[in-house]
Amino acid sequence: MTSVMKRFWMSTGMSVMLAVTGSAVPAQYGQNTDNQNRNENKNSRNAGQNRNDQNQQNHERFDQHDQQVTRDWYSQHHNNAPVGLRDRDRLAPDEESRLQPGATLDSRLRAKTHPLPPDLSRELPPPPHNSRYVAVGGHVAQVDNRNRVQDVIHLELNVR
Repeated sequence: MTSVMKRFWMSTGMSVMLAVTGSAVPAQYGQNTDNQNRNENKNSRNAGQNRNDQNQQNHERFDQHDQQVTRDWYSQHHNNAPVGLRDRDRLAPDEESRLQPGATLDSRLRAKTHPLPPDLSRELPPPPHNSRYVAVGGHVAQVDNRNRVQDVIHLELNVR
């Protein structure tokens, strides 16, 4: 085979490959765009869940929305508040000073923690992995598995 024929077949083969792959890219791009549109529609329907998913990943502190939701819930339930959020559950001043972000709950404070009511828990985004929400002394705290306080929402217990 001569070198001219080799070049001819090589350039023909390259042209065919380019034509085939070039036409596949727009088709694939269009398919991805359709999939992206479907995902965007699905995501817009699940906007609340997406907020929860996002907050679960980076939710080391309560944001303003969390604080407002918690205060609204408490104002609706203060007359029949659960354990940990009642007036009689209020912490002593020395205990109050130990319930701060970054502090570790000692055994006395740990004994005063209670799970949040399920209806309030559902209103908040899931806590980060290895953390939980607790009611303690009229406050809602986010505590990690080492009993380190991540954040606290202080509630006014005397709402009437």
